[in-house]
Amino acid sequence: MRPLYLILLFLWFIASYFLCKNCCNNTVATGAETATSAVGAAAVDGECITDIEFEDGDFIASSSENFRFNMSEESQLAPSEDFLNIIAQVADHLSENPDRFMQLTGYYVDGEENASDYDNLGVARAKSVREYLKDSGISGTQLTTNSEMLESACTKDGVLLKGIGAKFAEIKQ
Repeated sequence: MRPLYLILLFLWFIASYFLCKNCCNNTVATGAETATSAVGAAAVDGECITDIEFEDGDFIASSSENFRFNMSEESQLAPSEDFLNIIAQVADHLSENPDRFMQLTGYYVDGEENASDYDNLGVARAKSVREYLKDSGISGTQLTTNSEMLESACTKDGVLLKGIGAKFAEIKQ
């Protein structure tokens, strides 16, 4: 009888892991399969690379500018006119492809203070950008959020220059 309990306990741990992985990361409903895409790059050899690429099949839009945030704050700073054009291209792509979604990864740096209502500042930033993109015409059902801590920060004058990463995937029916 004891081996049966051990096996059931082991299966319970495995099921819990996958359930948390799928549900707690705030991804799209079960069955969503993440496609390959580009994300804003990290610092390489001391150089701060803030590029963000929105790549989904034949659609590619990129910018050397990323969503920027003051350190320890969740609201993004105003984007440049060029970056607004990139956002408009992404909005057009998603409206033409309702079966696609974009996962936003909000970045944060160790040591930043989190005064937001969320578990970490990365989630707060991703949700802030999600609301901004919804206001730009992207359907909220096509946007999901999660967060990731940056190992090396791209900061300048108290501003996090690389605040968001993006990945596209298909919404499974």
